[in-house]
Amino acid sequence: QQIESWLSGMDIAFTYKDKLALGEVDFEKSLRNQARISSPINPFQVSVYRATIKTDPYPPVIMRHNGTGKLVTGNGNHRLVAARDEGLSVYPHGAFVVECTEVQWDVIIKTANETEGLPLTEADREAHATDMVIKHGMFIKDASAKWKVSLSTVTDKVMAYKIKMSAEALGASVD
Repeated sequence: QQIESWLSGMDIAFTYKDKLALGEVDFEKSLRNQARISSPINPFQVSVYRATIKTDPYPPVIMRHNGTGKLVTGNGNHRLVAARDEGLSVYPHGAFVVECTEVQWDVIIKTANETEGLPLTEADREAHATDMVIKHGMFIKDASAKWKVSLSTVTDKVMAYKIKMSAEALGASVD
């Protein structure tokens, strides 16, 4: 119910499935669509989930249609990989399939691990805050507060990006 309230609070439409057929999941795209920049899947976390995925309660995953008939994971990659590696054909703990904008999807991917899964590293949080400013026009102070990173770090990263883009537009390289 916590996930349902969270999605509803962001005005995101969704349907709920009691079970998710793993054949519906685009694992390749899901594992590139990650909150964790440097290491999308933590093998130890997968092994922990594998040990209990059939017996213990787990939260539903959050999915979105990718336009090819498959679903992409917004939250729950470790749980889905554990279910697959454990030989299950379905994820038995449910799935929210969302219909949302690209900005909302980006927010889901980048923030869902605040309540479920492994916490994000500081580097991941800095990258997410910077990305939301650059890609979606979020205010720097809002992004730094949302991802709990320093205002000066996000400002520096955004400025470095803008300088790099300006230099590239002029045919120069900034490295």
